[in-house]
Amino acid sequence: DGVPAREFQSLQTREEMFLVQARAWCAAVGGSTGSGLATAEDGIRALAVCDAARLSSQTRQEEKVLY
Repeated sequence: DGVPAREFQSLQTREEMFLVQARAWCAAVGGSTGSGLATAEDGIRALAVCDAARLSSQTRQEEKVLY
């Protein structure tokens, strides 16, 4: 479709990412209601991206992300 690919790079290392996620989870379990945790809608959208990537790998074509 002529849509240019986009690449994003994180400044966090893999270990830093996991540490931040673990801290956010521990804070949520402890009752904190920070906005750093993903919502159910965020999870559904992430799965839709994964599904499109898997399908694209199978079809060898660009696939739409269906929310």
